[in-house]
Amino acid sequence: MAAAHHPLSYKLRPDELAALREAASAAGIGTSTYAAEAVRRAIGTTRRRPMPRQHSELAVALREATVAVCRVGGLTNQLCRHAHTGGRVDADALDRLRAQLALIDARLEASAR
Repeated sequence: MAAAHHPLSYKLRPDELAALREAASAAGIGTSTYAAEAVRRAIGTTRRRPMPRQHSELAVALREATVAVCRVGGLTNQLCRHAHTGGRVDADALDRLRAQLALIDARLEASAR
């Protein structure tokens, strides 16, 4: 049977959190994984499984795009619900949604090259 994992929470100052995020990003792993590795090094233990591979630029772009598309989808659903209940949907709001989708598309296209 595998050992149980115990989640930890800790407090960081904003500058420390920014440094953690930057270091984790440079290593191609998440902040939790990076922090856990730092703790393991400090206490002299090692991972039982291999470290996650660094994500390619395209994989990172896909993950970011997925999050962005979900956010745009949620906003679109809110606008649709508002319109279906007789509310007025501002054309500017639709233009902003289109612009966000164009940015997502451009980011994915640039990463695929």
